[in-house]
Amino acid sequence: MATPYDFSYASEIDRDALRPTTSTWVKHFGFLAITFCTATIAGVVPPFGPGINFPPLDFPGWNDTALFLSWAPTLYVLFVVDVVRSLFASPTLLIEGISFSIPLLIILISHEMGHYVACRLYGVEATLPYFIPTPPMI
Repeated sequence: MATPYDFSYASEIDRDALRPTTSTWVKHFGFLAITFCTATIAGVVPPFGPGINFPPLDFPGWNDTALFLSWAPTLYVLFVVDVVRSLFASPTLLIEGISFSIPLLIILISHEMGHYVACRLYGVEATLPYFIPTPPMI
């Protein structure tokens, strides 16, 4: 009878089928890089950082909901472009964004790799962790 820590039964599984390919590693590192960029942007906008507020306080359509909703996507894109421009122009702002994104991603990577390693130990098929980038403030 196998004990809870006896992994001899896992040797019966074709381990090569569980190994990620080079293209899989590239895809996952690409997602991680994009997630790093979006997390850095998120680290300099409120509520996580002292960056630029969205939407602009001088927007004339505050009283007209339809006007605001029709302009919201354009305002959001301009907001993200302005934040990225500010990141490249101000090293202190960039350092603040990176000091938010690196610890966040280290925590996420550690947690998700724990799942992946446990699945590998028990012979459960699992993909590498996906880091799905989201636009800041969403």
